[in-house]
Amino acid sequence: MNRIVGVLLMALMMVPSGLKAETAEMLQTSKITGVVIDDFGEPIIGATVRVKNAQNGAVTDVNGRYSVNATKNATLVFSFIGYRTQEVAVKGRTTVNVTLKEDSQMLEETVVIGYGAVPKRDLTGSVSSLKSEDLLKTNPVSVNQGLQGKMAGVNVSQSDGAPGAGINIQIRGANSFTTSTEPLYVVDGMPYSMGEGRTTDYGMKQSNNPLSTISPQDILSIEVLKDASATAIYGSRAANGVILVTTKKGKEGKARIIYNGSVGMSQATELPELAHSYEYAEFYNKAIGAETYTPEMIQKYRDGSDPDNYADEMYLDDTVDIIEEMPAIVVTRILANSTPETRITINQLLAYPKDSAGSIMTTEYVSLNPALRVSEAFAHIRKVGIDSETIYTCYVTKNRRLLGVVSVRTLLLSDPDAVISDIMTTNFIAVTTVDDKEEVANLFKKYDYLALPVVDKETRLVGIITVDDAIDVISDEDEEDFTKMAAITPSDRPYLKTSPLQIWKSRIPWLLLLMISATFTGIIISSFESALAAQVLLTAFIPMLMDSGGNAGSQASVTVIRGISLGEIGFGDILRVVWKEFRVSILCGISLAAATFAKIFLVDKLIMGNDITLAVALVVCVTLALTIVCAKIIGCIMPLLAKKLGFDPAVMASPFITTIVDAISLLIYFMMASAILGL
Repeated sequence: MNRIVGVLLMALMMVPSGLKAETAEMLQTSKITGVVIDDFGEPIIGATVRVKNAQNGAVTDVNGRYSVNATKNATLVFSFIGYRTQEVAVKGRTTVNVTLKEDSQMLEETVVIGYGAVPKRDLTGSVSSLKSEDLLKTNPVSVNQGLQGKMAGVNVSQSDGAPGAGINIQIRGANSFTTSTEPLYVVDGMPYSMGEGRTTDYGMKQSNNPLSTISPQDILSIEVLKDASATAIYGSRAANGVILVTTKKGKEGKARIIYNGSVGMSQATELPELAHSYEYAEFYNKAIGAETYTPEMIQKYRDGSDPDNYADEMYLDDTVDIIEEMPAIVVTRILANSTPETRITINQLLAYPKDSAGSIMTTEYVSLNPALRVSEAFAHIRKVGIDSETIYTCYVTKNRRLLGVVSVRTLLLSDPDAVISDIMTTNFIAVTTVDDKEEVANLFKKYDYLALPVVDKETRLVGIITVDDAIDVISDEDEEDFTKMAAITPSDRPYLKTSPLQIWKSRIPWLLLLMISATFTGIIISSFESALAAQVLLTAFIPMLMDSGGNAGSQASVTVIRGISLGEIGFGDILRVVWKEFRVSILCGISLAAATFAKIFLVDKLIMGNDITLAVALVVCVTLALTIVCAKIIGCIMPLLAKKLGFDPAVMASPFITTIVDAISLLIYFMMASAILGL
């Protein structure tokens, strides 16, 4: 033991004298004085001055002065209520003066109560306040969720158990059984009355809570006025309380970009097994105590004899068609209750352009491996055919690439041991997902197909289009062309379910356009007023000439439009079409002119006793023949030209052609009258 002590003493003696002196100097304390003042130079009385990491300290006197013992390397901490705490290093000084800065947040908390703010100490009403940092502690997805459990008397509940469902907020319980119990929302001074959300056609409530549209990151503070004093500011709207939201404002300085992201997932733990259509119908009748669904209707639901009107399950293409017409909130719920595979497929079909083949195709088809035998193919069809839209045509694929097609008829007539690759047809027609659905429908009309395969750019089979979908496209296109030819904007709604205002909107633009174009006819008539005054009898033949020309032009246009829709006529055939219609117009013009000449002299002159000269009859007949020729040429050219320019040929049908032909017929009429009659 004595030896250990001796070693320690020798080591201590070996420490440099400079180091020992420095250590002694650091441990030596000295008296430090100073003054503590505020921003205005006034002394702060009672400010606390303490030595950091030590037990000694002092308090300023009436002059703001202090005195404290500390080492030369100590740090002094200055603090006072309402001022920011400040730390100052001594650094060998004996006098340390400090100016404390006011802390407005600590001095007094302000509370927004309406169109202004008051200090919390002066507040008399019942108000709860929530700052931004408290709101964001739980990392809420929405402001509604961030309010849960944060303020007394504020009850936040979800309207139902569906993920993403709307949120209801009640302050101090429900105040009414019949009217809305939602509070008044005021965002940056702008009131929003939520009220009851409207009920959709599908029995679901729509939420219009303004808090659901604000990011929690943008909130500066939220105040909730809970007592009756709120009605003194906002009136009866505040009967259920008021939620005041103050958002953050910009600050001076350099622009900063702050990103906060979070990812979450919510889904039902277990989905209920849905009832069949006939089960729903039976339960519905029992629930209301009446026979809304007749036994015949229930039987059709059960046996599937009328799937178009009494469907139990729908194929994916029909499901997508219905989903496209539904509100977004209903679509969200349908997708949420679908299997992941079905949801992915529906989203893929919805992503295709509206007029493309991909938008009307279905992914429910029968595909066969080329190495299968016929007997194995039938076993596969029995297994997957129940969920396929058609089994009459099967598609032979390998690694999803379409190799050929084979019909069930071919399978039935083939040897059970025959290999699919030996009996399949490789000469087939396939369409792509981006092909126009109207062109695809024309293929069904041309080749009498029951189904057509749809492939991508790499010839991979992605779906099929069945004849029922093609018929729907043809029907829709025919209806659209019919309305356009009648100068009406197409509508997707049935006539009896379309309001008069909507019908007016679909018709009035065309009527205005045709009315303006028809003014040219009036200008022509007024330009030849002197000729009409000299030969008043010429006026009687104007309606006949205009109507005949319009009818002739409409005949030619409708014929050409039909040929275009069937793919029989293209823009490259314009010369052939014009030449054919020219010959037709010559024959029609001569025939009508001869009939008109006979009618003028037999009916108008002999029977009715009108004084019609041969020259007048010649003017009328020649004008009629030339009008027929011009009308038919115009009627066949304009649809082809419209198709070439990318317009719908149906737009160039009877309304426009009739208006144009009317003007041309009058010009021809008056020019012939001037030339023959010398007017």
